[in-house]
Amino acid sequence: MKLGLNGLIIIIGLGLTACQAPTSSESGVRPLPTPKGQGGMTLCPMDARLCPDGRTSVGRTGPNCEFAACPRG
Repeated sequence: MKLGLNGLIIIIGLGLTACQAPTSSESGVRPLPTPKGQGGMTLCPMDARLCPDGRTSVGRTGPNCEFAACPRG
């Protein structure tokens, strides 16, 4: 069975999601602590969401670790 890049990203994301500590935030995801001396950089979980087209996946980004928008088309 041929596993494409998107499938690999999803599998890795699901594995990392399963290893995360529970959170009490409304979205269920909290940004990881900012390392000292990094100038306010936010480290987000490395999980992925599959877009409605069934082929594209997007990761989390930004200061609130929200999923990036799926491409239109």
